[in-house]
Amino acid sequence: ICFGGFTSKQILFDADGNVHIDAAPQEYSQGLALFDYGAVSGIFDDALGAGINKYPTYFYNLINFLSNGPAVDCRSKAVIAFVTNHVSLLTYSRRIQITAVLDMLLTRLSEDDSEALIAILENFYWGSRLEKVPAMYHTYFFHWWYGRDGTICTPYKDNGVSLLKFSNNFFKHHNVRCLVFLFGYTPSCNFV
Repeated sequence: ICFGGFTSKQILFDADGNVHIDAAPQEYSQGLALFDYGAVSGIFDDALGAGINKYPTYFYNLINFLSNGPAVDCRSKAVIAFVTNHVSLLTYSRRIQITAVLDMLLTRLSEDDSEALIAILENFYWGSRLEKVPAMYHTYFFHWWYGRDGTICTPYKDNGVSLLKFSNNFFKHHNVRCLVFLFGYTPSCNFV
């Protein structure tokens, strides 16, 4: 079903926490579904974008997706799973947990699967961004050595698989003097 758009005042919760839309349901169509996605986008945008003028981490990605509407069937399991499980809706501790599990699963891949994953993620560059986050230096340079040419080397490569390994190490072995979590939680601290 679709509603063809609605407002935040039409979103109701029952005693069990179930959500109901107080609008006349209509037969599903891609056009009406896009209006519904646009309505959800507008509600979140008004509440978070304008209200406090700061989106939670990765939330802009979700808002952009909702406001433009998916190019595929809005009823597909993939679209529904993407929206309801979007990383911006997870707590930072859940994101950390997912990072640890994914890192552990990487070590269990067969050699062929591992090489295929590395090939997919090899063009995901993150090393240069690290310079902008001094609180991560402790973990990044914990195991370092001088290369033959005199440059400082670390066990991390500039690809997505290595970023996952670094993230897991950062969460487990962060510098206790100041915590800066990669996925959206930044407690107040002094950088010395």
